[in-house]
Amino acid sequence: MMSGEEFLSNNHVGARLGYGLRKETTKTNFAVFAGITRFTGVIGRTDSVGNSLPQYYTGTGFYVSGQAVTKLSYDIGIGLEVFGEVSKWQSLAGFKVIMFFSGSYRGLKKNYNPHVRAENAKK
Repeated sequence: MMSGEEFLSNNHVGARLGYGLRKETTKTNFAVFAGITRFTGVIGRTDSVGNSLPQYYTGTGFYVSGQAVTKLSYDIGIGLEVFGEVSKWQSLAGFKVIMFFSGSYRGLKKNYNPHVRAENAKK
Protein backbone atom coordinates (compact mmCIF):
# COMPACT_ATOMS: atom_id res chain seq x y z
CA MET A 1 0.00 0.00 0.00
CA MET A 2 1.32 3.43 -0.92
CA SER A 3 -0.36 6.72 -0.04
CA GLY A 4 0.26 10.44 0.05
CA GLU A 5 -1.40 13.84 0.16
CA GLU A 6 -1.44 14.22 -3.63
CA PHE A 7 -1.56 11.87 -6.60
CA LEU A 8 1.87 10.19 -7.04
CA SER A 9 3.32 11.89 -3.92
CA ASN A 10 3.75 8.66 -1.99
CA ASN A 11 5.06 9.45 1.48
CA HIS A 12 3.75 6.32 3.26
CA VAL A 13 4.54 2.74 2.22
CA GLY A 14 3.23 -0.32 4.03
CA ALA A 15 3.10 -4.10 3.70
CA ARG A 16 0.77 -6.60 5.37
CA LEU A 17 1.16 -10.21 6.40
CA GLY A 18 -1.79 -12.09 7.80
CA TYR A 19 -4.11 -15.06 7.81
CA GLY A 20 -7.69 -15.45 6.69
CA LEU A 21 -10.70 -17.71 6.96
CA ARG A 22 -13.27 -18.08 4.23
CA LYS A 23 -16.71 -19.73 3.91
CA GLU A 24 -18.03 -20.13 0.37
CA THR A 25 -21.38 -21.45 -0.81
CA THR A 26 -22.95 -21.45 -4.25
CA LYS A 27 -24.61 -18.05 -3.56
CA THR A 28 -22.30 -16.28 -1.04
CA ASN A 29 -18.71 -15.85 0.08
CA PHE A 30 -17.74 -14.62 3.56
CA ALA A 31 -14.15 -14.00 4.66
CA VAL A 32 -12.20 -12.46 7.54
CA PHE A 33 -8.50 -11.58 7.56
CA ALA A 34 -6.18 -10.35 10.31
CA GLY A 35 -2.47 -9.75 10.62
CA ILE A 36 0.38 -7.34 11.14
CA THR A 37 1.38 -4.38 9.04
CA ARG A 38 4.87 -2.89 8.69
CA PHE A 39 5.24 0.63 7.32
CA THR A 40 7.63 3.50 6.74
CA GLY A 41 7.08 7.10 5.73
CA VAL A 42 7.89 10.77 6.13
CA ILE A 43 6.00 13.72 7.63
CA GLY A 44 6.83 17.35 6.83
CA ARG A 45 7.44 19.33 10.06
CA THR A 46 8.48 22.94 10.61
CA ASP A 47 10.97 24.10 13.22
CA SER A 48 10.65 27.20 15.40
CA VAL A 49 11.99 29.49 12.63
CA GLY A 50 9.69 28.08 9.95
CA ASN A 51 12.14 25.79 8.15
CA SER A 52 10.64 22.61 6.73
CA LEU A 53 12.20 19.49 8.24
CA PRO A 54 11.32 15.92 7.24
CA GLN A 55 10.50 13.51 10.07
CA TYR A 56 10.94 9.87 9.07
CA TYR A 57 9.03 7.12 10.83
CA THR A 58 8.85 3.32 10.77
CA GLY A 59 6.49 1.11 12.71
CA THR A 60 4.37 -1.98 13.11
CA GLY A 61 0.62 -2.20 13.49
CA PHE A 62 -2.36 -4.52 13.34
CA TYR A 63 -5.03 -4.83 10.65
CA VAL A 64 -8.32 -6.66 10.23
CA SER A 65 -10.83 -6.92 7.39
CA GLY A 66 -14.09 -8.69 6.63
CA GLN A 67 -15.78 -9.42 3.30
CA ALA A 68 -19.35 -10.32 2.34
CA VAL A 69 -20.04 -11.22 -1.29
CA THR A 70 -23.20 -12.24 -3.08
CA LYS A 71 -22.61 -14.21 -6.25
CA LEU A 72 -24.31 -13.12 -9.45
CA SER A 73 -23.34 -16.41 -11.10
CA TYR A 74 -21.39 -19.39 -9.76
CA ASP A 75 -17.98 -17.72 -9.81
CA ILE A 76 -18.63 -13.97 -10.26
CA GLY A 77 -19.99 -11.72 -7.52
CA ILE A 78 -20.10 -8.29 -5.94
CA GLY A 79 -19.71 -7.42 -2.29
CA LEU A 80 -18.51 -5.14 0.47
CA GLU A 81 -15.25 -5.20 2.42
CA VAL A 82 -14.85 -3.43 5.78
CA PHE A 83 -11.28 -2.90 7.00
CA GLY A 84 -9.28 -1.24 9.75
CA GLU A 85 -5.66 -0.68 10.74
CA VAL A 86 -4.23 0.56 14.04
CA SER A 87 -0.67 1.70 14.79
CA LYS A 88 1.19 4.39 16.73
CA TRP A 89 1.46 6.64 13.66
CA GLN A 90 -1.98 6.23 12.12
CA SER A 91 -5.37 4.62 12.46
CA LEU A 92 -7.35 3.83 9.36
CA ALA A 93 -10.86 2.46 8.80
CA GLY A 94 -13.09 2.24 5.78
CA PHE A 95 -15.04 0.14 3.35
CA LYS A 96 -14.85 -0.67 -0.34
CA VAL A 97 -17.06 -2.28 -2.93
CA ILE A 98 -15.33 -5.36 -4.35
CA MET A 99 -15.76 -7.62 -7.36
CA PHE A 100 -15.41 -11.35 -6.71
CA PHE A 101 -13.95 -13.75 -9.26
CA SER A 102 -13.54 -17.40 -8.33
CA GLY A 103 -11.76 -20.16 -10.20
CA SER A 104 -13.56 -22.92 -8.30
CA TYR A 105 -15.99 -23.90 -11.10
CA ARG A 106 -14.23 -25.95 -13.75
CA GLY A 107 -17.22 -27.08 -15.80
CA LEU A 108 -18.28 -30.61 -16.59
CA LYS A 109 -15.60 -33.26 -16.41
CA LYS A 110 -14.44 -34.32 -19.84
CA ASN A 111 -13.68 -37.92 -18.99
CA TYR A 112 -14.62 -40.86 -21.16
CA ASN A 113 -14.09 -44.54 -20.55
CA PRO A 114 -16.26 -46.98 -22.53
CA HIS A 115 -15.98 -49.55 -19.71
CA VAL A 116 -17.27 -47.26 -16.93
CA ARG A 117 -20.66 -45.61 -16.51
CA ALA A 118 -20.37 -41.85 -17.23
CA GLU A 119 -20.33 -39.42 -14.28
CA ASN A 120 -21.89 -36.72 -16.46
CA ALA A 121 -24.85 -38.49 -17.95
CA LYS A 122 -26.33 -36.81 -21.01
CA LYS A 123 -29.94 -35.70 -20.64
